[in-house]
Amino acid sequence: MRENNRNNNEIRSIVIEPNCNTYAHGSCSIKMGNTHVISTVTIESMPLSQANQNPQYIIPGEVKCQVTKLPRATPLRRKKQDEEINKYEDVSIAVSIEKALTSVINLNEIASKKVIIDCNIIQDDGSLISASLTSSWISTYIAFNELMLNGYIRMNPITHIIATISCGIKNGNTLVDLDYEEERTSQLLSNFTLTDKGQIIDMTSQANGMPFNAIDFMKLLELAQNKIQELINSQQISIGNYTKIEDKVQY
Repeated sequence: MRENNRNNNEIRSIVIEPNCNTYAHGSCSIKMGNTHVISTVTIESMPLSQANQNPQYIIPGEVKCQVTKLPRATPLRRKKQDEEINKYEDVSIAVSIEKALTSVINLNEIASKKVIIDCNIIQDDGSLISASLTSSWISTYIAFNELMLNGYIRMNPITHIIATISCGIKNGNTLVDLDYEEERTSQLLSNFTLTDKGQIIDMTSQANGMPFNAIDFMKLLELAQNKIQELINSQQISIGNYTKIEDKVQY
């Protein structure tokens, strides 16, 4: 039995608070166990260059993300002398979020607009990319919905719900939604980003102390595919007061 009497295939409790920030175009606070992330979304117009003044020319929108972690978000305080290592970790998460969201957004629908995601890590107790992406997706969806309802875009350009879930192997056991200590001590750690249709957006795996084979990897992928729907269901509930993805506004 794991910490908090969790089964190996059991994810932690999820608490989602959409629109937690008064000023952002979209925002979301998420707690997955003791991991806590708050994300905000700002949508800005891109400056048009002289060469792109032609109204027939479409400048696709873009997604940018910045991740910031509080110094005491982890069991040991982040030290200034480790700044380069910390920066690499933050940038890696930000790039993963940018690529994942870009893959499920119709960028032509948000032509000449920049989506800026600020992902703030309040507390890191494992599965950080999972909480960060989930929060960022909800914030972005809310922001787009506001644009749509105010007539700035024709439809919400998000095409799929996506989520990331962590899986690992520790002492021969396959685990899902790993906490901080489990990530540190597992022999294999993987993160899977999937759509609500089961399509794969991204997969990363890292061996710790010993190599792994394709059978191990497929066990974790199968576990991720079975359990990620719980995260997606939480996202669907959190946006329940907003227009469904399939709904469109015609002008």
